[in-house]
Amino acid sequence: MAMIRWTPLEEMSLLRNQIDRIFDSSAGPGEKRSSKHYFPVEVTELADAYVVRALVPGIDPTQIKVDSTPKELHLTAAIQPRKLEKDENVHINEFQYGEFSRHFTFPQAIDVEKIEAEYDLGILHIKLPKVETAKAKPVEIKIQRQ
Repeated sequence: MAMIRWTPLEEMSLLRNQIDRIFDSSAGPGEKRSSKHYFPVEVTELADAYVVRALVPGIDPTQIKVDSTPKELHLTAAIQPRKLEKDENVHINEFQYGEFSRHFTFPQAIDVEKIEAEYDLGILHIKLPKVETAKAKPVEIKIQRQ
């Protein structure tokens, strides 16, 4: 009689990896997620602006690139692995290294000249003011009588 060896921890790890791949490949509405690593974000809308908050701990703010067009925002950053000491061995490493990227498309145009970005405690705050739309202005019509 052959013995079948069951390793629940290995199976749980495989299942978790499969679930992670499913969620990593899905992108939210208005967002294109690259095949590269990504960092978690929160996108909110105010009456006059969109606000993007990106969780980027351990990333030097000077290494974060923010590009924008009147309808899009693209964030990229890179984390390089640290150099190990000659006698240092890694037992567990869950850090992700490489290029991180996020891309967002907004339904209303943004004023690229007025974008503000701040970095505080590992969170990048970006305020993207909406372009002011022309307000309706009543036009007086002159009627000429004959």
